[in-house]
Amino acid sequence: MNPRDISDISDIRSASPQNIDTGNKLGWSNPARATEQRRASLKGSRANQTKADIFAESILPIVREIEKAGTYTLCGIAIALNKRGVGTARGGKWHATTVANLKQRADVEGKGQD
Repeated sequence: MNPRDISDISDIRSASPQNIDTGNKLGWSNPARATEQRRASLKGSRANQTKADIFAESILPIVREIEKAGTYTLCGIAIALNKRGVGTARGGKWHATTVANLKQRADVEGKGQD
């Protein structure tokens, strides 16, 4: 391949429709779609909150069981959940902070005590 072939390719890439500035706003940057964007964002946020609530409801009985066994510290509960092989909502390991967030969600939702 000679150097001219390479410059031809780069000329073609730079002339692609994505790289031509027409001044038109596309996608979410279009002010006319601002309301649509807000609705989509709220819908996604509500879906995430619902998933988190469902996950918290499924884990809280295990946390209560660990507490009944005598472990009350956030770090101790995290260690117990990890030893049991219980993953976080994203499949990760538990830490004191994730346990605190779980308990806070339960208290806010009125599910703090059984």
